[in-house]
This record gives sequence, structure tokens and C-alpha cells, in this order.
Amino acid sequence: MYTTQLAIEAATVGATTVGMFMVVKQIIPDYSTPVQLFITGVAIHLSFEALGANKWYLKNGAAALL
Repeated sequence: MYTTQLAIEAATVGATTVGMFMVVKQIIPDYSTPVQLFITGVAIHLSFEALGANKWYLKNGAAALL
């Protein structure tokens, strides 16, 4: 159960990162890749927080299974 949940979470974060990075590259194409990646990470974290995903993760994520 733990490894399945962890794999789902990792795939979700990976897919979200790719998608958000593509959006960030379109919005600010002249910034360097490290800056774009930083902004991507910030945007994902804030989005997950605003959507309640971080709160859900603390109660239901793989870490809660340990």
C-alpha cells in the first residue's frame, strides 16, 4: 500500500511539474531554465496549498501510512 501510494504521489508531482514548467516557459521565455524551474516549484507549491492538496496529503499521503 505504501509503495503504491508513494508511486501515485511521485507521478502526480512529476506530471504537474512538467505541465507547470511548460506554462512557465510560455509566460517567461527569456528567463534562464533554473529561474523557470524555481518559479515552477513555487507555483506548484502555492497551487497545491490553495487547493487543499497539502492538507489532504498530510492526512492521507504515503507519509501518513508510516
